[in-house]
Amino acid sequence: MIKRSSLYKTLDNIAPLSTQESWDSSGIQIETSKAEIGTILVALELNEAVAREAVSCGADIVITHHPLFFGDVTSIRHDDPAGRAAITLIKSGISVYATHTPFDKAPEGNNACLADKLGLIECGGLTADGGCVELIGGVGKMPKAVKLCDFIRYVAKVLGLEERYIHAVGDAERLVQIVGFCTGAGCDRETIDAAIESGCDVFVTGDVKYHDARYAKDLGLALIDAGHYGTEYIFTENMAGLLRKSLGTDVTVIESKIDLNPWL
Repeated sequence: MIKRSSLYKTLDNIAPLSTQESWDSSGIQIETSKAEIGTILVALELNEAVAREAVSCGADIVITHHPLFFGDVTSIRHDDPAGRAAITLIKSGISVYATHTPFDKAPEGNNACLADKLGLIECGGLTADGGCVELIGGVGKMPKAVKLCDFIRYVAKVLGLEERYIHAVGDAERLVQIVGFCTGAGCDRETIDAAIESGCDVFVTGDVKYHDARYAKDLGLALIDAGHYGTEYIFTENMAGLLRKSLGTDVTVIESKIDLNPWL
């Protein structure tokens, strides 16, 4: 067992809350009266199934990437999915802590994990306006140039995804080597411009909108949309590993087994 305050300190060391975006809702989402933590459940996000899993495994707290609540909460209702999950957890005395954009930016967080899985070298930050603005994500280099069509298959393989979940923009025969990346919903015109400014041949992310895809294609930047889930489900294993390394045997860290992929 460890004190809840000690866990919060560990989480803040891994991904400081001070780094979250202004619109984010990272940090304590539900705090029950339990002052000590013996079992932690780690999940990408919370739904009713994950809440029930937390109860069944005896978790004292659930640590997620996606917040259960964004902004001010005016009501918790049984006829709302998030409300039902919250009610289940509160009844069982289970707390919730979310680390969203702080973990996206963390040195060992989502984007660092994605770069590692892609085997990228010489990684650096993704910047805009001549390096004056730092965006979430990064830029790295493949050890050698490969055709875009082969890189698409490679991304699917290293992320453990079926190729049908991946969409791409660009010439399939084009060689790519400089890779930009941002997990989750990481593509808009500012990011596309930054990727081009950074010399990227291809940008890997999720949730690409039609007009952004059109814009990237017209500017000659290849895109790989591996999905929001596809680029961020890696959170669970990664965060669980970081917690085990930091906390040792003082607590039990469990990785959620609930399939949260919403796509068929």
